[in-house]
Amino acid sequence: NDPCAKAPEGSSSCACVKSIFGQHEYEEDHEEEEVMFRAINTTLRRLLGSFRYYHVSHNQTSQSREKALYIIRQVILLLKQQMDNLVQHLFEHLEKEETECLPIVKSLLSDDEIQTLVGKIMGKRSAETMTKILNLALSSLPADERVDMVAHMKKATTGTYFEKWLDMGGWKNCEDRQLKSPSSPNVSPMGPRSLSGGNMKRRIPTLTGISDDRPKKLRKVSSSQANLNQLNNNRNSRSRHPSRWYKEDDDGYVSLVWSSADPESTDPDILPTVPVFTQAELTPTYHFSSTQGGPVLGCDHYARACKLRHPETGTLHTCRLCCQEQREAPIHQNSAQHMYCQEVSQPPVLNRNEVSEILCMQCGALQPVGTSCINPDCTTDKPLAKHVCKVCRLYDDAPSKDIYHCPYCNTCRKGKGLDIDFQHCMTCNACIAIEEFEGHKCIPQRLEGNCPICQEEMVDSTVPLRGMSCGHVMHLNCFDRYIASCGTSRKIKCPHCNVGFDNLRG
Repeated sequence: NDPCAKAPEGSSSCACVKSIFGQHEYEEDHEEEEVMFRAINTTLRRLLGSFRYYHVSHNQTSQSREKALYIIRQVILLLKQQMDNLVQHLFEHLEKEETECLPIVKSLLSDDEIQTLVGKIMGKRSAETMTKILNLALSSLPADERVDMVAHMKKATTGTYFEKWLDMGGWKNCEDRQLKSPSSPNVSPMGPRSLSGGNMKRRIPTLTGISDDRPKKLRKVSSSQANLNQLNNNRNSRSRHPSRWYKEDDDGYVSLVWSSADPESTDPDILPTVPVFTQAELTPTYHFSSTQGGPVLGCDHYARACKLRHPETGTLHTCRLCCQEQREAPIHQNSAQHMYCQEVSQPPVLNRNEVSEILCMQCGALQPVGTSCINPDCTTDKPLAKHVCKVCRLYDDAPSKDIYHCPYCNTCRKGKGLDIDFQHCMTCNACIAIEEFEGHKCIPQRLEGNCPICQEEMVDSTVPLRGMSCGHVMHLNCFDRYIASCGTSRKIKCPHCNVGFDNLRG
C-alpha cells in the first residue's frame, strides 16, 4: 500500500510528498497489480476446469486424454508466465517505494507522525494478517532488519497488548520462530502401548509464565495455602478418571498415556499422576438454545463441547465465568456465619491464558488445548466450537455470533474483524466501529478503568459497552439506567468529565 495515501488528510507533509513524486504513479501501479491478480484468478479457474475435463475424459479415448493433458500444460505455462510478471512488477514497485518514497516520507514527517501513521495502518490488520506479515519477514529479511521492523511495530502500538501477543506467539526478543496458526493436533492412535514410538509432533503456543498486565479486579482475594491443601484433600477423595488422557511433553509431542479401557498397560511411573475428578466434573453440561430449539453442549455463557481444566486446582469447569460463579457462591452462602469469625478464603481465579488442558464432553478424553478432539474414537469429528481461539482459550459454538481476535487488545471481540466492521485505535487501545472511527474522540486507555456507574472493570467485560460523545465509555445497561435516572432532561453530563451530551445519542 502507498504510505503517502495513508497520511492524514490536509497534512502539509502529505501534500509535499504527493507533489514531489506524484501519487498517480503509485495509483497506476496499484491498478495494474489488481488487473494482474484478476488475470491470475481467471487462469486458476481455467486450470480447475481443465482438471475436471481431464477426469471426465479419463474413461474416453486416448486422444481425448492427450487433448486434456495438452490443455492443462498450456494453462500451467500461462500461469507461470503471469506469476513471473507479477513478481517482477512487485519487486520493482517495492524497490521504488523503498528508494524514492520512504526517504522523502522520513525527511518530511516527524517520528510521531510516522508512528501515528503506522499505528493507523496496523489498526486495520487482523491477527491472521499480522501473523503472515511476521512469518514473511522471518523468511525474507535479515535478522537485524527483522528486529528493526518489530521494534517499529512495538513503538507504533505503545500502550496496547500487541507486545504481549507477540510474546505469546513466540516472537519474544524476535527469536527465530514462526508464529503457528491454530491446527488440530496429530497424535498416535495406537493407545497406551505407543508411548515409545510413533508419536506425531505438535506445537502448541507456550503460555506458562506469561503475566497478565491488565487490572485484576477478580484477584483481590487470593487463595491461601491452607485452602489449596483443602482442595488437594478433596481431590484425594475422588475416584473418577477421564476416559483417556493425552499428554504433551516438553518437546511438543502428544501421546496417549492413559486409557480407562486398558489401565494395566499404563506406565507405572505415570499411573500416580493420572488426573481424578468428581462425577459432576466429568458429566457433560447443557444449556437450552432457542435458535436450535433444544439443549446443546455448553453453559449459560458459551455453547461448546469441552471443559477447561483449571491450571492451579486441576478441576474442570465449562468456562471461566462458571468457575467465577462457583467461587462467589460459597462466599454469599456463608458470609453471615463467617462475618465475625475469620476471612473466607476463595479458590484461585481461572486464568484462561494459562489453561493447557481441556476435556471433550463427547467422549471424556482429557487432552491439550486444540481445535478438535484428538481421540480417534470420539463420537464426532466436528470442531469443539465454531470459534476457537487458542490464545484466549475461547470456545464459542453460537451459530449467529461473529468473533475475532484483536492482536492489540490481545483478546477476542464480538464482530467480523478488523478492517471489516472494526478498527483498533492505538491511543484509546480499543476496537471502534469503522463508521465511528474517524469522528471518535481519543482518550488514552479508555477501557482500562472501571465503569463509572457500577465500578466494574470494562476491558474484559462480557457486557456490551456504550461510548459517549466526549470519548468516555460505560456499560450499556449502566448507560440506560443512568439516562433513566436523569429524567427528561435533554442535556446530561458525563459522570467522568461533566461534559454535557444528548441523551439520545450518548
